[in-house]
Amino acid sequence: LPGPPASSTRAPSSRRPAEMALHLIVAHSPAERDAARRVEAQVFLQAFGMTPEVMEQEYGPYEERSRFVTVIDEATGSALGAARLILPDGAGMVKTLTDVAGAPWRLDVADTLRAAGLSGGRVWDVASLVVDRRYRTGAAGAEVTLALCHGIWRYARDCGVDGLVTVLDDRVLRVVRA
Repeated sequence: LPGPPASSTRAPSSRRPAEMALHLIVAHSPAERDAARRVEAQVFLQAFGMTPEVMEQEYGPYEERSRFVTVIDEATGSALGAARLILPDGAGMVKTLTDVAGAPWRLDVADTLRAAGLSGGRVWDVASLVVDRRYRTGAAGAEVTLALCHGIWRYARDCGVDGLVTVLDDRVLRVVRA
């Protein structure tokens, strides 16, 4: 996407995605990963009241296996949205499968994977899908959200993943179904 004209004086937070040079990436550098974590933490704090301590408790054990598909503003290096993918451990477990095996769901993981046609397959977890509130509505929200969904699909496909699991908030589920 083309960036804003050199004479533009609009603040980064007031620019629309069409005025920004955006990149859909798999975050590899520490700066890219930090940008993804920042937008994830910001959205989870605003939407669910999850403090940094709660985020560490929930996602810290999975940090080494986390990958971030991220929409980055080239001019500022900030993330407009991100998706955290968690790769399986040696036993094939990911956060969502661990979560649904416990309260309140108490689902049998093997039965769940079998019912989804994923038994014995390579399964990754879409542990979070977040968009900065400034870019969540209208065309901007659709552009960032669709880019993230495309990035998840493309990255998983390119890595030979057979299926994805996730637990979605009702608001996110409505967007994904639209």
